[in-house]
Amino acid sequence: MNGLVFLVLAVTLSVLAIPVAIRLAPRLGMVDKPDPRKVHAKPIPRIGGIGITLGALLPIAILLPWTPILESFLLGSLILFVFGAWDDSKEITHWIKFGGQFAAAGLIVYHGNLWVERFPFLGGELLPAYIGKPFTIFAIVGVINAINHSDGLDGLAGGECLLSLIVMGFLAYVASDSLAVYLTCAVAGGILGFLRFNTHPARIFMGDAGSQFIGFAMAFLAVYLTQIAHPALSPALPLLLIGLPIADINAVFYLRISGGMNWFKATRNHIHHRLLDLGFEHYETVILIYSVQAILVGSAVLLRYQSDALVTLVFFAIVTVLFISLTVAERRKWEFTATPEKRALSRVVGSLTTDRRMAKHAAAAAVAMFSVLLLIGTLAVRDVPLVVAFISFSLLVACSINLARRSGSSDSLIFRFATYSIALLVVYLTVQEPPASRWLAFGVSTPAYLVLAAITGIAIRMATEQVFRTTATDYLILFGLITISIFGRELLEVRHISLIIVHSVIMVYAAEFTCRATQKRLSLLSVAVLLSLLILSLKGL
Repeated sequence: MNGLVFLVLAVTLSVLAIPVAIRLAPRLGMVDKPDPRKVHAKPIPRIGGIGITLGALLPIAILLPWTPILESFLLGSLILFVFGAWDDSKEITHWIKFGGQFAAAGLIVYHGNLWVERFPFLGGELLPAYIGKPFTIFAIVGVINAINHSDGLDGLAGGECLLSLIVMGFLAYVASDSLAVYLTCAVAGGILGFLRFNTHPARIFMGDAGSQFIGFAMAFLAVYLTQIAHPALSPALPLLLIGLPIADINAVFYLRISGGMNWFKATRNHIHHRLLDLGFEHYETVILIYSVQAILVGSAVLLRYQSDALVTLVFFAIVTVLFISLTVAERRKWEFTATPEKRALSRVVGSLTTDRRMAKHAAAAAVAMFSVLLLIGTLAVRDVPLVVAFISFSLLVACSINLARRSGSSDSLIFRFATYSIALLVVYLTVQEPPASRWLAFGVSTPAYLVLAAITGIAIRMATEQVFRTTATDYLILFGLITISIFGRELLEVRHISLIIVHSVIMVYAAEFTCRATQKRLSLLSVAVLLSLLILSLKGL
């Protein structure tokens, strides 16, 4: 079974469940109301945990054989979901929540028999059970609360954890541990479906039900990877794998204790609050935190076999630089809300993005590059399966009829579906069997796709009208592509899959922009799509 099956099923279930949950939230009392500590100005449903948990757990529960360790994960997840949903609805005390967290962690340790036996800096000596098991329970509860406390901005906690899961998935694949691969893909899929509705401005929050489940899954996977799946990994690696949430919650507790505040009373001293207070916008704050998290989890891959001392040193070096920078900026009262007039680079970019002629030329270049690559790809394909030829011919007929109508355009639903389909088919067929001709091979190579990505990115940035809106989630996709591109080379057996994923995402982004930027029925894009469909049809039939 392939991990992509779990990813796709989890995304689908999450996307289907969340709209229903949004409608149910007011009836269940699961609505987050604004207050001085929070950044949203209107009530938002906090029921997204249903989509995340359902999307992740259902494929696992149905498709995998139940073992004690999987049973402990599933039951522990359900316990946390119930306690989290209870808190989202009634706002229970933190002591009751701790009860659910310790129960779930206890299941992992004592029923699943998963606990930290290899501890950093012990030189290979194993921890005795009477120390290792209680430590593991407290560590799991700590991670659950770290993720819970990091959920303060739209897309923040989900995005941070998704970055960690990308790297955990890679490490699981390297270890050839199918359970870790499937769990990672399923949890990542649940989060991806949720982020569709949680990107700023959010339509829904994950709530405690979602954040506790994600924290539990992250802790489980970090322990499982380093203790069972791949013991060659440094036991200090969870510091980098979990990353910034660990540093943030410890810094928050330090500030609360030093300030004589209640440990468990919510305050505005998290990293995201401090960045907002310095003048960064919501989007900028999320991207900055994503960037630090990406550095931490990327370091986990590079240092996975290094000494515990080096792993720990790198973690503390990165977070120390971050907190020193924050502290200096706060004490000197720096303000990062400088207007575009005060920034030379902003003036240059602003002049370009407000120039309609430049924007029009950039969009035309993106359309031309996408159309040319599409045609080269169809010409480069050698053997077209009969089913692909049938799909292409059906899409050709549908597009022709649609464009023949007065209301037809390159931005219609039918034409966009055909454009996405032909782009993905061309990518798959050319990667599976590269063309014999050198110039055709170069036309479907990674450098050609990267040129398309660059031209499309420039065109999106310069668009004077909101034809395509980029979000913080696009940053996560970019990080995922970079990770796949770099580490796919290490694993020769997945190089083809890596190329298909990277090329496909670039083509989908380009297709989305070019379809929205082209409104005419007869255009370079529509001609290229129709010709490509015709060529594939003729080659296959």
